Amino acid sequence: MSNVQRLPVVKSLYTYRSNATTFRVRSIGISESVNGPGRRVVVHFQGCDLACPGCFNPHLWSTKARAGVKGYSLVELTAIILTLYDKEDCTGVTLTGGEPFQQGATLLLDLIQQLLRPTTKVLDLLPEEMKRRHFITPSITLFSGYTYAELLLHLRKEDKSVLLMEVDILISGRYEQFNPALAGDKSFASSDNQEVSRGRYSEYEKRDLERAFDLDLIVDHAGETVMMGFPQEVLVSKMAQMAGIRQRARARSGHPDEVTLANLALPNSNKRTL
Repeated sequence: MSNVQRLPVVKSLYTYRSNATTFRVRSIGISESVNGPGRRVVVHFQGCDLACPGCFNPHLWSTKARAGVKGYSLVELTAIILTLYDKEDCTGVTLTGGEPFQQGATLLLDLIQQLLRPTTKVLDLLPEEMKRRHFITPSITLFSGYTYAELLLHLRKEDKSVLLMEVDILISGRYEQFNPALAGDKSFASSDNQEVSRGRYSEYEKRDLERAFDLDLIVDHAGETVMMGFPQEVLVSKMAQMAGIRQRARARSGHPDEVTLANLALPNSNKRTL
């Protein structure tokens, strides 16, 4: 009996949120190495129906989730990412999820283009000192559960060009729970079947794809702690135990956790709860 994973029939990428004008975002934070080379702004999108067994982020599957999910327009999200990227002295931006392409394929690829060539509407939301310095635009890393072949097959010609030319590193393919990625140039992949591709104009060499750590703990833009990477089970168990102790102590004291990273304050930004 074959152990090869059977991939589901892929719906057209353009059937997902085809008329959407906003992104559904679960978290925005800073990662040091798990989600791409160097210090990066990481955006986790909400929503994925690929449902890979053993997925590290099953809480990001639901398309109906509202708790902790924020809605941002294309202009708002671009400005927030670029502001954090500059403020935190990052080298790039990573888009992950959930499944980024299920935000709406065209909307996602428009975001990538805006990050690299921001329009006047985006620039108007950026801090003045940032605009005066003529900041360097970020490198782009994109994680997708779709295979490279599926993306090339299903994307329209103009969107395919953005993927091939503007994305520096693409990690693509379903996560296979019992097929872990080995060290080397696949180290940003979660399982060994996934492909790690460098874009046509990528600045990265193969050696840049070797991550230094297997786990990142970040505090996102809403003050929530997010664990990223693939820690050992004993560590996950210990952290869950510590979180339970802290939660019970907080309940007894009646004092909520303090927010350790305040939301970015952008002029004229209208953040919406979905």
